[in-house]
Amino acid sequence: MAFNPLPILLLIVLLVSLVGAAVLLLALRGRLVASGPHCRGCRFDLRGLTLIRDSTDAPMPVCPECGRAIGGPTDILDGLRRRSKPMLLLGLVLALGPWAAIAAAAYTSGRANTVALKPSWLLLVEVRAMQPGSVGPQLTELRSRMQNGTLSPSHRLRLVERALAVQAEKTAPWIAEWGDVINAAAVAGVLSEEQLAAHARNAPSITVVARPRIAVGDTLVLELSQSGNRVGDAPVGRPPLQLATSLQSVRIGERTLPGQGGHMQTGIHPGTGRSSSVSRHDHFFSEPGEFDVVTTWRLSVSETGTETALAEWTEERVVRVTIEPAGTDQIELVDDEALAAPVRAAVAAPRGVRLTPTHDHDAARRHVSFHIECRNAPVDLAFEFVLRERPDPDAPDKPLREWNTGRSTFRAGGSSLLGTGMEVPLIDVAAVDIVLRPSKAAARESIDIYRMWAREVVIENVPVNLPPDDVAAPE
Repeated sequence: MAFNPLPILLLIVLLVSLVGAAVLLLALRGRLVASGPHCRGCRFDLRGLTLIRDSTDAPMPVCPECGRAIGGPTDILDGLRRRSKPMLLLGLVLALGPWAAIAAAAYTSGRANTVALKPSWLLLVEVRAMQPGSVGPQLTELRSRMQNGTLSPSHRLRLVERALAVQAEKTAPWIAEWGDVINAAAVAGVLSEEQLAAHARNAPSITVVARPRIAVGDTLVLELSQSGNRVGDAPVGRPPLQLATSLQSVRIGERTLPGQGGHMQTGIHPGTGRSSSVSRHDHFFSEPGEFDVVTTWRLSVSETGTETALAEWTEERVVRVTIEPAGTDQIELVDDEALAAPVRAAVAAPRGVRLTPTHDHDAARRHVSFHIECRNAPVDLAFEFVLRERPDPDAPDKPLREWNTGRSTFRAGGSSLLGTGMEVPLIDVAAVDIVLRPSKAAARESIDIYRMWAREVVIENVPVNLPPDDVAAPE
């Protein structure tokens, strides 16, 4: 363990202060400059005078200098002492100077609370007295001492155990500083396998929600998301954690279906960052009513770039779903002329549509991909993405071919970049129109879109990018 000079410095300051106090006391007593009795009033030397009366009738002795009555020991000084001003000043400087210097340094550096001067055991007591959701300079100081090696093994163990206990209190507020303590311990290699597993197990904070209202025969939509994870900032010298999820089963009453989808692999980051995975189940409900759906998820946490899991477990989450009669139209279409221009302005045109050969090199099909960006739409959007052949001026009555490339949604007021990719029949044109066609099916596959835009959005004349050597490349 690295040497900590702080206790030695404090001991030196204390010893200097004690020496200064002793010098100050000696300076206040003064140096003996004359012996024998002296008048307390004027300091006159009374040697040779009769200071004791023979009888009560004898006159009271008086000082020949100032005339002060010498009636007893309180009127006489036994020797004459003189204080030294330089000694007084030296005593004051030695007694108070070191503490004044420490106070001035603490004040000018913003450390007037002198946290850095406190012993580690006292800082640990103060940290344990804090609420889990609060962080003071004591925790920062302890983490700094652990990182630079000046925290003893016993104090380090107590600090890590406290941090892991706070992390395990899932209902308590979380401050990333606690995660930084655990990260520092992990980087230093002082966490046991059990502590690493506990840290990984308590790191992600997940939530499962379902589309609250669906009709009989509609798709059951589940979403697992993570936010507010109980970790610190990514440590230097150690990869951050990542979460992998999969849906194992869905149960309502006695009926259980195997999980479909729900796969997600993403980093576990602090703060309010959010990532999600959607799972859909077709024709799960056969009658109207309100149901509790039990979902079972498998979760695994590992370090980024590694395959070995630090912790693996399953969790059950219950969601409430209201089932309405078959054919119930739950989606409201918004057709407001005042919103037409803002909706069109919210959708950004892609640079092009990219075509590549299919995996099996099918000459009659191509893999198509492009990106659609949407920012600050005034209403929720749910679209089918359709590529449509451009009209031929020489053949205005010719039917236009279309290629369906999937469907998705954009939330009102949000900002998102959506990439789509799938195999379609051969596209042999140099440019297409991208038609965003309103789709209630896309809305029903979302978690909470029940009100959507009713009109098409057409992005005209988008170039098709095809490798020059492709047989479908237009001349």
